[in-house]
Amino acid sequence: MAARDGSASGPTRNGVRQAPRLSGPPPGRAHRSRPHAHRSRENLHRAKHLKKSEIIKVVSRKFVNMGSDLLDCGAAAGVFRPGIDAVQLNITIAAIGYYYLTNRFTGSIIFERDLMGKEALAERLSFNTETIIRLVCVQTAR
Repeated sequence: MAARDGSASGPTRNGVRQAPRLSGPPPGRAHRSRPHAHRSRENLHRAKHLKKSEIIKVVSRKFVNMGSDLLDCGAAAGVFRPGIDAVQLNITIAAIGYYYLTNRFTGSIIFERDLMGKEALAERLSFNTETIIRLVCVQTAR
């Protein structure tokens, strides 16, 4: 919402203007117990709310550009492989975490281990980190 003087207005927290909610339950409800619920519901509706949001467009462009810049700098320094698409990398990072969490209950039965136990979560974080490092970094002799 814009104020009369054209500046943005809206709810604030500690003096910082908060982005408007796009849809879904009030903050702190479904998102804590089911963080994927809002995103899944928005996908079911073919992103009809996101399509209308100028904020999402600006933030997503900045996010993608930041990732691209980081990847380009790493490639120029000889640390990252050249030509990695920031969007594809982001999707991959999200996917390896999302699958694990959304299948934690069935996976715990199928693989006969508590996938949400402290050790299992630490092992998964380590595995995911190593996977992304191997994907992004120039291969070195081991």
